[in-house]
Parts: sequence; C-alpha cells; structure tokens
Amino acid sequence: MRLAFADGSFDLVCEFGVLHHIPRPELAISEMLRVAKKAIFISDSNNFGQGGKFSRFLKQAINALGLWPATNMIKTKGRGFTLSAGDGGKLFIFGIHQL
Repeated sequence: MRLAFADGSFDLVCEFGVLHHIPRPELAISEMLRVAKKAIFISDSNNFGQGGKFSRFLKQAINALGLWPATNMIKTKGRGFTLSAGDGGKLFIFGIHQL
C-alpha cells in the first residue's frame, strides 16, 4: 500500500496503536519514513507486556523458544494481527500541512 502523499510531505508522521493490527507493519513503517521529512513517532502495544504475570511469562517463554510466529498465527486464526473491540478495522490517515 502506498500512501497518496509525495516523499517528505510531512515534517513528522505519528502512529498510535495501529501496527499490531495490520498484517505487514514493516510496510506501514516504510511508508511513514517515505512521507516524513524529519522524523516519525511510533507508539504501539507491547504484546509481551500485557496480561497477568503468568500470561506474560508464557508469551515470553514461547517467544524465547522461537515459537511466537506460529503461536500468533494460531491465536489470530491465520491473520497474523488482531482487531480489538472498538478498533473498527480501519486505518485513518490525518495530515497537517505547514502553512
């Protein structure tokens, strides 16, 4: 997916809690870098830090064994990403242009 903005269109491009909901977050980051003139800001969820103590331990153990990609595919029913209640499943892009 290519954003409909020229290279370096924005001084700053921000992302808040979207990357863990899309199948190929590296493509989104690549586009953020392309349209950003100066910087990008990423604030996203840490799947390994969520949940209770046992849940966090189990996720970290599965990851340490190299099994997280397979576990995540099972957990997400083959999508590789999760849509949470209230997400709406849409990506909104807002642009602020310098006057």
